[in-house]
Amino acid sequence: MAKKILKIDSQILDSFSKCERDFEHKFVHNLRALESKYAIQRGSLCHDIIEQYYNEYKSSRNKLNARIKSLELGRARINHYDAIDVPRGMSILENMGEYFTYYQNERWLPVETEKIHKKVIYEDDELILLYVCKIDVTVAGEPEIPLMAVDHKTYDRWFEPLATENQFTGYCTVLGINFLTVNKIGFQSSYPPEKKFRRVKLVYNDEKKQEWIHNTARIAKDMLFCLETNTFPMRRTQCGMYGGCGMLPICSVDPRARAGVIEKMYKVEAPWDPESPKEE
Repeated sequence: MAKKILKIDSQILDSFSKCERDFEHKFVHNLRALESKYAIQRGSLCHDIIEQYYNEYKSSRNKLNARIKSLELGRARINHYDAIDVPRGMSILENMGEYFTYYQNERWLPVETEKIHKKVIYEDDELILLYVCKIDVTVAGEPEIPLMAVDHKTYDRWFEPLATENQFTGYCTVLGINFLTVNKIGFQSSYPPEKKFRRVKLVYNDEKKQEWIHNTARIAKDMLFCLETNTFPMRRTQCGMYGGCGMLPICSVDPRARAGVIEKMYKVEAPWDPESPKEE
């Protein structure tokens, strides 16, 4: 019997782990909410800006030039996001200027930005599990750390990053590295830079990574079963968690009314591919 091949990333894995029905809506039927959320688009714009910064700095080794070019790109990108008006956009640019000033003496040397990596992390007689991730930036320059992954996160309210997140463990597993920094970019206008901008370093040894691989493989087999049998049970205890599920408007109504809710509140997008490049 031929082995089954399953390609996943942290978004697919998180969705299925949260609720099989959420996974069905997002990655089988490819539904996305019509209304874009400001916080999500703000994060995307900040990623655009920082990606440009590290690309420029990698080629020129000139931090001032990299800062100017990245903020220029951010200014040009504001109108790409429907939830970001001009005042909000200017506030984001001001905050990112403050961020660059705060870290102007950082020692990070960018190696790769927004690069897609993939690796077969598990294989047995039945399954080949291909894991894909796109890492914001990998850097050198930290003492005694040859290579480190960095993930940028914007936030309004502080919370400690969780070392158990699939995204972070997956990065270190696929790259075969032990260190990751969560680069937290705060937007609290009343906070000084040292409270808004924080970098939290996480460490993943081989034991942690192996545990994650076996756990992920078990979930992947459950995912295959759901896909093959077309059964996606609803985990009702998850409906109010994570700030409220984005698919709750569908699941909370009479099943006979769900098609109408989907038509009014959601759009069907192209199937999600973890290896798809970022749209410009």
